[in-house]
Amino acid sequence: MKQYLLTLILFTAAVTAFAQQSVNGVIRDDVGNPVPGATVGVKGTNNFTITDANGAYTLSASQKLPFTLTVSFLGFKSQEVQVFEVDAEPLEISLQQDNVLKEVVVVGYGVQEKERCWLDC
Repeated sequence: MKQYLLTLILFTAAVTAFAQQSVNGVIRDDVGNPVPGATVGVKGTNNFTITDANGAYTLSASQKLPFTLTVSFLGFKSQEVQVFEVDAEPLEISLQQDNVLKEVVVVGYGVQEKERCWLDC
């Protein structure tokens, strides 16, 4: 009986430790418009998602509560939000515009033919 009880307790602890939790919400700018394409991730992990056209996201996390979400998008200040509760109301996060773009690299490749016309073109 003791072995059965101990096995049950260990199994329950293992299942609880690896349980997936779902966090969902919407990312908006400081005016209230949705931000499509923003990156939402769990801090310290490779677990992230991208917001859809309406700025909505759903992210599964196996971390213990509370954990921290990081939100970033080009042109906005990155933000960290602590999550204390999952499977509750959608978590709405508002990003503030960053007026200083620091790291933008634009690379262009192409071919253009040059034609010269002397008299009758």
